[in-house]
Amino acid sequence: MFIEATRGRRYQVVEDVSAFGKRCYFKVPKRRIACTCGYKGTRWLLLKRPERLTEAEEATLQKLFAVNERLYKVYVLRDEFRQIFQGETVRSRLLRLDNWIKRAKAVRIPQLTEYVHKIEEWKPYIQNSLRANCSNGFAEGINAKIRVIQRMAYGYKDFEYFRLKVIQQFGSFRNVGKIEHYHQYCL
Repeated sequence: MFIEATRGRRYQVVEDVSAFGKRCYFKVPKRRIACTCGYKGTRWLLLKRPERLTEAEEATLQKLFAVNERLYKVYVLRDEFRQIFQGETVRSRLLRLDNWIKRAKAVRIPQLTEYVHKIEEWKPYIQNSLRANCSNGFAEGINAKIRVIQRMAYGYKDFEYFRLKVIQQFGSFRNVGKIEHYHQYCL
């Protein structure tokens, strides 16, 4: 059961929703944004969390949303999707997911509908992740560190030296035992 929970890849799913928002931004002609808003480079505002926006940035976003209503809808849905994982109880998180899927379908943006179908395919795994409140963030962090070591390892003569560098990065063999202990509960 817990193996399926980690397949939900909570952070990857949220990242995909943000990437979809960027794609919707590119659908707006650049001249139209520049003329209406008076600002270039507004795309990064879409990726910023609403609670971290300054008043000037919020005003810029409102001008951008006045130009493109679809972009506003995707922006709101992206923020709602992020809040699914912040529910206090399992039931509230599962209800938020179901309600988000209904609202995303109601918007009827073809690209978003395609993304919702992908979410529905992975829904059992995402629900398990919401129930267990367990993510694969820890394992993703370890994998990222190993990839950095691997990039630096260009020219190492053998795999054993690379393996020792990985063990050195994570401390001693005692830390490796802690990693296995952690995954005993999440897998």
